[in-house]
Amino acid sequence: MRWVPVVTALGNQVSADVDTAFAALAAYARRLRFWNNLIIALATAAIVAPLSLGVRVPTALVLAAVALVLVRAARTGLIWFGKTGILTLIGQPIPMVDMPPAATELLAELRSSQKRMRIKWSEADGWSDLSTDVICRPFGALLLSSDPDVQVLALFSWRPGATPAIEVQVGHHPLKTAFPKWADRCLGLPPEALAKALRQVLGNIDANTASMMKFDAMMTANDLLRLGLCHQSPKVLVDAACDFLLATCGEALMLNPAAYGTKPVERIALSYRRQSSEPHGPKLGLRGTDSVTWMEQAFTGRYPNFSESLKKIAVPDDA
Repeated sequence: MRWVPVVTALGNQVSADVDTAFAALAAYARRLRFWNNLIIALATAAIVAPLSLGVRVPTALVLAAVALVLVRAARTGLIWFGKTGILTLIGQPIPMVDMPPAATELLAELRSSQKRMRIKWSEADGWSDLSTDVICRPFGALLLSSDPDVQVLALFSWRPGATPAIEVQVGHHPLKTAFPKWADRCLGLPPEALAKALRQVLGNIDANTASMMKFDAMMTANDLLRLGLCHQSPKVLVDAACDFLLATCGEALMLNPAAYGTKPVERIALSYRRQSSEPHGPKLGLRGTDSVTWMEQAFTGRYPNFSESLKKIAVPDDA
């Protein structure tokens, strides 16, 4: 294993495509940083400037300035860490990023601790690992940019002129968390291989609503597991898949720690459904319905007419 800059890990062409894909997200982060710093600076100046001139500042003005700073800092924190609240109801949503497959896979590996990323702020500093919590934040994808000025936007550290060096680990690196024993082993396949096998089992999925539901459910489960999420049980995985399939197309899946484990709430963008226009069926995701039952069986390898056929195609016994 060795450490290389992000550009080297992705390649020049992919890095260029990634930088283009990051334009809207980086612009959003810059605006957030600009208004956060400006409002705090103005509120501070409204108190400090009169005092430096020997002018008594009204108590109401001091309290208003402090309240403004606290509210703005709280709002910025909620947005930066991917949380929702009253302060985030107004404003533009965080832009979604459609990255090239190679970058999407690398980000998934970093977020699931299959690969590591490290940072060094200056030549005098040593290297330190970036935690998966940082990478999983809404702006964490910006760490894959080739531009240090964009990378630093993901770190919630806005030191003027800071240009950190960031590297990723390449080569084989075993999973820190073993793949869950209960999961259908087909879910361990690369997404392209799973999709190909599903199409063979399901036939013409474009003309069959039930087949489309099965395809979407298995691909959702595969994406969640490859991201290192929803390892607790089949029920957790099924519920998360149902929530995503019922959401408006293009809407990110929001993971609730009370329902899906102990990880913080985070927006999970799954790419394969972005070209779809409608959720596949009003019953999908309703607890206790057949849709939940068969999905749980398929994910755990107990649905012989579907899962066993898929295993024979996707994961031969002599493999």
